[in-house]
Amino acid sequence: KYIVKSELLKNRHVSYQYNLSQSIPFGDQRSANSSGSGFFYKISKDQNYGIIITAAHNVIGPGRKIEDFYFIHDIAKVNAGDYQNDQGISIKEYQIFEPISGFNRYYLSELGSDFAVIMVKRKAKRVKGKKQKTAKMVEAVEIREELEILNVLENKEDEHTKDETPNGTQIYSIGHGLGLPLKFSIDGEIIKLREGFPYFEARLSLLGGNSGSPIFDADTHECIGMYIRGVKKFELNKDTNELDIKKEQTTKERGDLFEGHECQKWKNIKIACEDLCDSSNRWLELYKLIKS
Repeated sequence: KYIVKSELLKNRHVSYQYNLSQSIPFGDQRSANSSGSGFFYKISKDQNYGIIITAAHNVIGPGRKIEDFYFIHDIAKVNAGDYQNDQGISIKEYQIFEPISGFNRYYLSELGSDFAVIMVKRKAKRVKGKKQKTAKMVEAVEIREELEILNVLENKEDEHTKDETPNGTQIYSIGHGLGLPLKFSIDGEIIKLREGFPYFEARLSLLGGNSGSPIFDADTHECIGMYIRGVKKFELNKDTNELDIKKEQTTKERGDLFEGHECQKWKNIKIACEDLCDSSNRWLELYKLIKS
């Protein structure tokens, strides 16, 4: 087993000046010291290799290298007892995915793009209920041709692949805000579509650590974007001098600005995923040529 470092949410320090409220929602649940959330775009038939989408700022920046990161899969499905460990959250080795060197894409732009597309492999393969150590890095090239099964998050060619996703569209999101076990944010809404920009603004109850969470259309349940950044999530309770989660994410208008959350449009992400797949296929052809 592995231990993901964590502590009770109510004991976490998110500010140098103030403590979190002891009555904060989910305060008695363990909060992992994680970078953010993410989800699979594609996964191989044996589920040992895949492509993960997350926010670029989760994995790159000052002092951050993609080689230093691991992705924990199905952490929401661990046993309740695994969350009671005093040192952290217990996970199995096969839940850990690591990036494949050279097969990733990062998109950070002045227009507002903030996403990463990363090819990963399972740290320990699962074979008929057992685990088996992964092959050498170069052998992972051959497995990429198995990346054919699309995750349910892959959406169809519809109006959401264009820039005309309408204001007022009802949405929801799933992720690991503040490093907590899987949480749903429901009853959300697109409040401002920025035409010509790679993101839209939405009203959702999301927190730090939700960056990289998928955004779904509440009617079709198709992925239409990914959460990348948002407004201040806490407010000071002057009676207790502690920080509480904002009870309502408002839509106050300040000029052309909204107090909402910004979400990367799916169209931009999908193009990047297809580019990575094309690049992988070219490497696969070259590898086979060299091998022959």
